[in-house]
Amino acid sequence: MDIKKNGFYLIKKEFFDKINDPYIPTKENRPVFFCIQDKKNSELWWVIPMTSQLDKANKFISKYGEEKCYKFEINTTMDKSVFNIQDLFPITSKYIDREFKIDGVHYVIKDKNLIKKVEKKASKVISMAMVGEKMLNTSVNVQRIKNILEQEINSEKNKKLEVENIDINKSNGQITNYNCFTGEPINIENHSSGENKWMAKKDVERLEIEKKENVKEKIGKIAVMMTEKEMEDYKKNRGMETKEITNPSNEKKLYIIPIPYYNISDLKITKEIEQKFVPMKEKEKSQEIDKSKGQGIGD
Repeated sequence: MDIKKNGFYLIKKEFFDKINDPYIPTKENRPVFFCIQDKKNSELWWVIPMTSQLDKANKFISKYGEEKCYKFEINTTMDKSVFNIQDLFPITSKYIDREFKIDGVHYVIKDKNLIKKVEKKASKVISMAMVGEKMLNTSVNVQRIKNILEQEINSEKNKKLEVENIDINKSNGQITNYNCFTGEPINIENHSSGENKWMAKKDVERLEIEKKENVKEKIGKIAVMMTEKEMEDYKKNRGMETKEITNPSNEKKLYIIPIPYYNISDLKITKEIEQKFVPMKEKEKSQEIDKSKGQGIGD
């Protein structure tokens, strides 16, 4: 989703479940105001939750003065609406559910003077938070949230690079290794023989294919798109460690999965087995899990 600066949005429940901060405002359908793009990471946005506690905000503003009260700013463009600046936090666009609309129109603040005041206070609160200064004992742990999101961003970038490396090798005419039973490309070190067909260890064992002497498996990586539940089912079917997920997202994500392989030059392949081989897929980069058999994904 393209984010409009100074626009209001609603956040996915998935974000609050993932962050699990006891002090972050998680009221359902509470709009947040997108005010500042992070200076060091353009994929991070700092957002301000809104509140209707006008009396509370006015008390603080009266006590400290409007310019020195960094906790709140009255939203003069809407009735009984306050920028709850003390509870701002970072987020990425993937966790935005939808635009917050009034009468069917996306609510975006255009009052430049109001925007300037909110940004000034927000910048002050962000600076304090990033050096460990809390406005309240119950302040949102923004450093922790920022670290979680940055790790997620870096992980997604690394996964995309894995896929791009496969494409680059193909476009440069280099050897592209692939699973000879599925046709799926594999990110794996080239074999000394120059053979680019590989077979998953699970298939070798299932078909009782004999290996040549002193042969060792190699780890390849497969790029797949699946939901969180599909990923956990995949792990479960293979005896891998799993975790319980409450309210799993239906959004498909890119996963890079390590799988042990044998190069077919290291195996004693019969004519019967060779007839099962398929050519390499040219365009597809991933495949869905075969739920009924618990197989697939190139293994």
